[in-house]
Amino acid sequence: MLDTIHIIDEYLVKPKQKLDDSAQNFTMVGRNPGGNPLGSFAVALTQDILWPLPNSIVQAAISSIPTLGSLLSADEGEDKTARAQKEMLLAAFVERATFSPTQAKAAGYRFQPGHPMAGKSYRRHPLADFSITETENLYIPSESYDAHVLEERESELIRLLVSLGAIRISITKITTTSNGDRLETGGSVDAGPIIAAKAGYKDNTQVAAATTHTRVFNLNGCPWNASTQVDRSSFFWLAFEPSWKAVLFAREHGGCTEASLELKENTSFSEDRNIEFAIKAKKMGGGASVGWGENANEERTHLIHVQFSGLPPDIH
Repeated sequence: MLDTIHIIDEYLVKPKQKLDDSAQNFTMVGRNPGGNPLGSFAVALTQDILWPLPNSIVQAAISSIPTLGSLLSADEGEDKTARAQKEMLLAAFVERATFSPTQAKAAGYRFQPGHPMAGKSYRRHPLADFSITETENLYIPSESYDAHVLEERESELIRLLVSLGAIRISITKITTTSNGDRLETGGSVDAGPIIAAKAGYKDNTQVAAATTHTRVFNLNGCPWNASTQVDRSSFFWLAFEPSWKAVLFAREHGGCTEASLELKENTSFSEDRNIEFAIKAKKMGGGASVGWGENANEERTHLIHVQFSGLPPDIH
């Protein structure tokens, strides 16, 4: 199954075709078979216009095929044949990743209630490979992917801490918002290694602000003694969270009574932020002689402080 898919309306759908190296059909949705062989999406690409493509799909394509990153550059000296081949690869990727709701469900993709919705892109849940009823083959809207995974991890962490005998859990949610204005003349935006910077004038203004919100859980605490062991099979994220394992070990073997942990939204499960920025820059006109853009990015961090019940006096 694909890591990222895009949903379109049923009336736009055409049968999925198997692509192979000997005969590839790059006809896209909305294009007659006798039309441009690259289809409607590829025509837009040939005209150096990326806006018809969802950012998440372009991002997924570049992550899967890094050489496609050059499509975001404004290199006028690039060989036209090589560029056309990359456009064909991108067109093929987009066609393969595009489904109607009926096609997606028939192919075994699972979604949250109310989804899938036409016009939205979806990313595969990090635990989709595991035989867990809730996450197996599950796809989450790309726009809320990082936030969803963060909240899911926090929910499981709370369950783990409660199982370890927590009597007080404090969660401070810190949201950092970065707003920036960019004015550029005479060249393309320098958006990381996949875009070569050109000489020109650049003016960047960045303003960062942070807001905090704290929640507190006061608990009676589950019964706990030196021989108590937590059932690991009830926790799916635990195996991938080293800091959680450390608290678990400290509690089970050292009688830990207080600990702090941190959950970040931007993790290894998140999309490459450099690629994301490059796509946005390209769509805002980064390759033009004059470019003006605004961007707003949010990063969320959850700081968790926990206090556990002490061991019963008779076992000290």
